[in-house]
Amino acid sequence: MNTRKIGGLIIGLAILAVLGFTIYKILTGKEVGFNEIITFSILFMMFFSAITWGGEKEKDGILQKEELGKKSQSKVQKLVIIF
Repeated sequence: MNTRKIGGLIIGLAILAVLGFTIYKILTGKEVGFNEIITFSILFMMFFSAITWGGEKEKDGILQKEELGKKSQSKVQKLVIIF
């Protein structure tokens, strides 16, 4: 198993843990705070980054310096500007 898959798995499990804790807080009637929302958002961004970009050593996935990687980054930047 390569580093990218292990990283995606670990971050995915962390997302499930934060999501489970947030659902638990909702069911027990406690307030869901800013920390839970920000933590979930950051982990979600890390997850998609981990499963998208590959590594040079392992030669898996898209590298950011390749043509397809540059095209993907420009599309993301356009989306960020729109929102």
